[in-house]
Amino acid sequence: MSVKAVRILTLCLAILVITALGAGLFIRECTGTASAASFTYRVTPENGAVTQAKQPEIQFQLTLSGEKLESYQLYLDGQAMPAVYNPALGLISGQPPAELVSGRHNLKLTFVLAGFQPVEITSSFTVDGERYQPKTAVAKTGLLADGLKVLNSYRVALGLPIITEQPKLTQSAQAHADYLAGNKVFSHYQDKAHPGFAGVTVKDRAELFGYYLPVGEGLSTVAPYGGMGVDSLMDAPYHRLAHIDPNFTEAGMGFTLQPDCTVINYGAPQGLTDGRVVLYPYPGQTDAKIGWKAVESPNPLAAYGQEDTYVGYPISLSVHDSTTRELQVVSAQLTTAGGLAVPFFLVDSSKESSWKKHVFIIPQTLLTPGVAYTVRVEAVRLMTDGRTAPLTREWTFASLPRLEALSASMEQMDSGAAFVAVRVKNGDIADLEYTVTKGGEVWQAYQGGRYLRYNLDQPMTGKFTLELSSRLFDKPAVYELEITGAEHSQQVKIYSSTTSKGG
Repeated sequence: MSVKAVRILTLCLAILVITALGAGLFIRECTGTASAASFTYRVTPENGAVTQAKQPEIQFQLTLSGEKLESYQLYLDGQAMPAVYNPALGLISGQPPAELVSGRHNLKLTFVLAGFQPVEITSSFTVDGERYQPKTAVAKTGLLADGLKVLNSYRVALGLPIITEQPKLTQSAQAHADYLAGNKVFSHYQDKAHPGFAGVTVKDRAELFGYYLPVGEGLSTVAPYGGMGVDSLMDAPYHRLAHIDPNFTEAGMGFTLQPDCTVINYGAPQGLTDGRVVLYPYPGQTDAKIGWKAVESPNPLAAYGQEDTYVGYPISLSVHDSTTRELQVVSAQLTTAGGLAVPFFLVDSSKESSWKKHVFIIPQTLLTPGVAYTVRVEAVRLMTDGRTAPLTREWTFASLPRLEALSASMEQMDSGAAFVAVRVKNGDIADLEYTVTKGGEVWQAYQGGRYLRYNLDQPMTGKFTLELSSRLFDKPAVYELEITGAEHSQQVKIYSSTTSKGG
């Protein structure tokens, strides 16, 4: 029996950010006057917001013009509520002493600036405790722990802060995963007319569960076992930007199975203040991937008319702070360590309509295994205050010399027959082939982009041998597999390898 290979990876991007006051995007900034004093403020929950949190944290962030805050009082539904003031952040915050009933609630802040008349700010929000009810129980500790482990393995290698789980973002991510699976759609947006609606955007969904800080979202349809869905996002250059953003230090994840989906909601509790330059593959890396199949949405190679094609593994240089407006490339080079030029597609700010703080160098053909490459980028950093700053980076990395398996999962053909899907550490390779055998008998083959299954009258369980091959490598890679579990919930473990060195 055969089935045409189905691309398990479908990606799209929505880095929706609620920036800190004055940073520019997705913020409700209001102004007011107290006699001659001027100020700006932001309130959370936003005026008119809907939240599922029954004891949401209330915040009024004030930006003053040097005046001293002399006194303040926060009111909830006409009753005085305890609050504290953090002068360093300009933040007046408090929390209801008990859970709020569903419905509309009114806020009022009164304060006095030294030497001026009292000021009053009003706002309201709605508590809707029934907006979202969990539809699945897939967000198990194991899947979340595996996802965070994979994500943080990249961040540790890059010297970035590790990401910890944020329960509110886990709720938000799981709500969206349930919505996608329940409605058989794949999008960063929700329609309130559909079952399971929890908010149109990732910002709306995060706020529903009481998270009011900068957020981003990534989606993958790769099977979530072993963090594979999280891993797949690192290869797609736009989605990589969220994985490697130094400002994101907490996240939540949601999962569904059949259809497979991983939803990551990232959070930046300190705002977008980290302006370091991030390079990937990173300087000195010796196991970089060689190829990528361009299936990301939006398509980074749209300007070149390339889509659903095999190209070399994307190389990125990026900044992520709110004070950088754009990176303008002056020159870019990619060479072998011996100085041989490597043709590539350049994706910079001139090719972008919105995201303009990154540079993608995407080789036109697959990189060569076991070869060192040098990248050089000269650019100008345009700041939001009008300043400019030169930026030059040159670094070297090497591709993985051997063909190696990364992970394997059990998938199902349209007929319901199970098959093993394998991801390799070398990235996407057009001529990758593999067989799964038991006792010398072939149970499954993957050839020419098609899965072939044999012995359909027998359950595919127990110990098997996996053999991977590609013309790019002079010898195959051989692994021991064990398939366990009941039908439609099977898992695959790779126990050992007798990999020979590649070419």
